[in-house]
Amino acid sequence: MKSEKQAKAVTIIGGADGPTSIFIAGKVNKASLFIRIKNYSYKRRRKKAERSIKANPHTLDEVIQFLQETYGAAEIPEQSLTYREEKNGLKESLIIRYKPELLGEMPKITKPIKQDEESLKEFCKQMEEQRKRAQEIPDEVFPIDFHIYEVKISDHSRIYFNIEKNTNIFGCSYSGNKKEMEKLRAIAKEAHLYYGVTKQDIEEKSERYRKLLSVLSA
Repeated sequence: MKSEKQAKAVTIIGGADGPTSIFIAGKVNKASLFIRIKNYSYKRRRKKAERSIKANPHTLDEVIQFLQETYGAAEIPEQSLTYREEKNGLKESLIIRYKPELLGEMPKITKPIKQDEESLKEFCKQMEEQRKRAQEIPDEVFPIDFHIYEVKISDHSRIYFNIEKNTNIFGCSYSGNKKEMEKLRAIAKEAHLYYGVTKQDIEEKSERYRKLLSVLSA
């Protein structure tokens, strides 16, 4: 008979298509039931969201106006640490995605081998070198039109909307106390719904469509 310690496990819920949570030291049989309930609930929300999405797109400039008029969103100054960090991270990912040749000759980055410390160190070294090269590329060579807008609902709860106009990127992140999280989620959903999708996005299941579906299903 297994001891209580042996019956404990680490369980990961969700993945690429849904929310991911890690539960440590939960009994395997109970965790498995919880996983099934969680997955079933997510699938129901996703199907409901799919039926609700209609073509009603707005431009990013219209979204900015909506955020300002509806929630009093304020733009984060370019000199702020938050702006610089977010811009550098986005610039790196956009260069890797659209203009990797700007990084010059670089060895192909391979995923680290599990439990191999040297492999992990090499992976981190390669990632840092890639990041450094991307950040050294001047804005004239790879321009991005990046903006961050903040909606603050209390001293401890706020939501940031990241917007890049050249590649039509729209996303958000939020943090706050437990009591205000539902309000933050509601604002995020409303903003993404307002940004919306085109008929072509729906037909092709584009990245813009998948992002909206993910937000509505959360």
